[in-house]
Amino acid sequence: AVRKYIEFMEPRFSRGHIIRIKKVLYNVLSFINSTSLEAWTFEALQRYFQEGLTRTGWAADARRPWSARTHNLHLVLLHGFFKWAIRNNLADENPTKEIKRLRQIVEEPEIHSREDIEKVLNAGHEYDIQKARGGPWLERAVRIALHTGARLGELIAAEWSWVSLAHNRIISHALMSGVGIRQVQKWSGHESISTTERYAHILKSQEDEDIKRLPRL
Repeated sequence: AVRKYIEFMEPRFSRGHIIRIKKVLYNVLSFINSTSLEAWTFEALQRYFQEGLTRTGWAADARRPWSARTHNLHLVLLHGFFKWAIRNNLADENPTKEIKRLRQIVEEPEIHSREDIEKVLNAGHEYDIQKARGGPWLERAVRIALHTGARLGELIAAEWSWVSLAHNRIISHALMSGVGIRQVQKWSGHESISTTERYAHILKSQEDEDIKRLPRL
């Protein structure tokens, strides 16, 4: 069932996501030590998650206990696996539905000032001149990250098929330029508007600070 699920998912998702799926499913397979899905019970999976959170049992050698984010990621991936298994008559029920998600503390993203951005770009430029091998790359990578909001892993895994030179849009400071939040959501590829609203919240905080600077009448 695990092998068939991975074969089903591979043409539909990125290589990075498939690697995460494989890691979780084979980890559970090793923990339960059974090739029958009947052994993947609520009790067994609950113990799997508990040991991950406490760094005991199978997770005793882990560098640190799971964070809420890691717990929730494993839960989401396993939930998706069992939904697929049920649709394909490989399982009768989803044992993960009784396992609760943990509350994640989401840090607000930081919008850097233009002065900070210039300092970072200048540092990247100096590095390219003095130390870069195989041609300049750091300053360009920083510019791409600033303009798209891409994370380090996304930059490393980037492919030309992801780039649209025809549109050439810069979205990292789009909200501050007055672009509508729905349009920014579309450009950013955020599945939920709440992710984009986190950036809008920062903009609102900046507006509050600007209002404080107005002269009292």
